[in-house]
Amino acid sequence: MKNIKKIVAGLLNKASDASTSYELALERKQEELVQLQLHLQDEQIKLKDYHKLALLQQVSEQTYEEQKQVVTSMTDKIQSIQLEMKQIELYKTEDVNAVIAEIQANKAEMNMAQQVEIQAIKEGILKAKREYLQKLSILGEQYDSAIHEEGLFQQFLVNTGKQPNIYLPYKMEILGTGAIVSVQEVENNI
Repeated sequence: MKNIKKIVAGLLNKASDASTSYELALERKQEELVQLQLHLQDEQIKLKDYHKLALLQQVSEQTYEEQKQVVTSMTDKIQSIQLEMKQIELYKTEDVNAVIAEIQANKAEMNMAQQVEIQAIKEGILKAKREYLQKLSILGEQYDSAIHEEGLFQQFLVNTGKQPNIYLPYKMEILGTGAIVSVQEVENNI
């Protein structure tokens, strides 16, 4: 029973760790992408300027082509990073799905273990209820003992004609509020 819980907890930790690792990898790639995109904008402005200067023959065609290659290389790198980000998302999804599938494969055993534990808890509650009722019975007997003389006195008054009936309060009127457990109290303590 504990073994399946450890297996599932391990799988969930594995999924959480993997997910965190993928998120960090995505953040790093996103930062790299943003930096490259900013740098690309600068290089594209420079390329445009070189193109103008090349047309005016103020810089060589080779200088313009070299700058064009810089921009192309950066564009390719940006596309590569974007593909890597998609791949990271895919790997993350695959890994999470693999963990979910593994947990689903163990679901019947996990449910059975859970039901065994829940049954033990229910039995514990029944035991606590029996103990509680036994304790109430003992306390009720103590209450009866505490008012015994008052009962004898009331009986004496009835027997001597000084009083028509015995006037002892019902036990639950005196002790009841302390004995009754409300649903709210149960919910607050479970």
